[in-house]
Amino acid sequence: MAPKSFPPPDVRHASLDAPGTKQVVPAILKDMYWNPEELPMFVHVPAYEKLPRWFIPSKKLSYKPPLMHYGWCADFDALLEMAEGRGFIRWHEYLDYEVDDADYDAYDKGMDPPLALIHKMDNQGTIGLLLETVARELAPDPPQTVQLTTTINSPSVFIVSIFTNYDLAKPPSDSFVEMFRVALGGGELRWYLDEEKIVCSSNRRGL
Repeated sequence: MAPKSFPPPDVRHASLDAPGTKQVVPAILKDMYWNPEELPMFVHVPAYEKLPRWFIPSKKLSYKPPLMHYGWCADFDALLEMAEGRGFIRWHEYLDYEVDDADYDAYDKGMDPPLALIHKMDNQGTIGLLLETVARELAPDPPQTVQLTTTINSPSVFIVSIFTNYDLAKPPSDSFVEMFRVALGGGELRWYLDEEKIVCSSNRRGL
């Protein structure tokens, strides 16, 4: 993953360590490769209150840092209830066999039962619509980075991610972050490690 543009070396944000600050970063995150036996070590990577500056991408570095999400542990049911209460529903449509007792006879005769267009509520998409709408309500030019996602070291299945370390060239303002969190009943803000992009990759071309 590469940012559209790189942040300045002295970028400042309430969620970041101040320039010149050094936190210890687990050595396993600095590797280019990992194996399944090491998975528990990633699960126990700390969720940072302030992101170490080692994670800030730069074209001058030889590596691309792991992907980190800034947000809070999502109360999935509460967010879904809030979305439904405001009428923010996304639907998932797909074709499936419409099976009833008569169709089982068709199965027995080697025939396929009829297909039907199924309408089912997309729970994750519904929450995503809520996040996007609240962001637009709070800012005339809201960040396009808010999402419901999964991470490897959060205690909940999902987190609400406001932005990532690859969005630091133009991060949301501190005031937006706090208003967004309060509007959605969010908890403590932390930096969480992505579920997939968990180690470094090469940045030989500065991309």
